[in-house]
Amino acid sequence: MQWLGSDAVVAELVDALGSGSSVHW
Repeated sequence: MQWLGSDAVVAELVDALGSGSSVHW
């Protein structure tokens, strides 16, 4: 898991939740 920044993390989480798929790091 790489923390590139809060914005990137939030965007990843939102994208994963929005698509209904598991979080892919």
